[in-house]
Amino acid sequence: MEKLCRTSEMTPEEFTQDQIRYGLTFIKGDTFLDIGCGDGRIRPYIPEGIHYSGLDYHLGELERAIRKSPEDSWYMGDVNKLQFEDDSFDTVYQRHVLMHTEYYEQPLREMVRVAKHRVILMMGSPFASNGENINRSMHLGKFYWGNVYEKEKFVKFLETLPVKITHFEEEYTKNHEVLIVLDKK
Repeated sequence: MEKLCRTSEMTPEEFTQDQIRYGLTFIKGDTFLDIGCGDGRIRPYIPEGIHYSGLDYHLGELERAIRKSPEDSWYMGDVNKLQFEDDSFDTVYQRHVLMHTEYYEQPLREMVRVAKHRVILMMGSPFASNGENINRSMHLGKFYWGNVYEKEKFVKFLETLPVKITHFEEEYTKNHEVLIVLDKK
């Protein structure tokens, strides 16, 4: 597939919709957990027949999601300590969540733990160009913004998990986004 590129005819919202649709082509199975679901923004793009569940840390976002799609399953929770049993969802998905966590290791362990088959990571500009982990976050309570990581260290950590990296696409958009698909071993 050619890199997604916002054209002059596309609004930023249309470009974001294309990014989401592309990431969701990697869904495997029929149960899906959207970590950092917000107000359920990606829900309309989930194929029919897939049981959608959303998890977010912010009550206000979840309340909006429930109003928009009351038939789905919604959970308030923390990506560092997911309240689900092991292998609860065929696919676990996150888009732009890790950049809001202090560290990536525990959230990734948790995502892999609750995934039965696959984890989809859609990340915005996650790797530092100078090869260092940088916490350039604004810490607002438990909220972090803009963390970036050393790519090699990040990949080595993924290799310690019970997953196989089956898709690793850097700059799948011209906005330096990264798409990583992890399949459970």
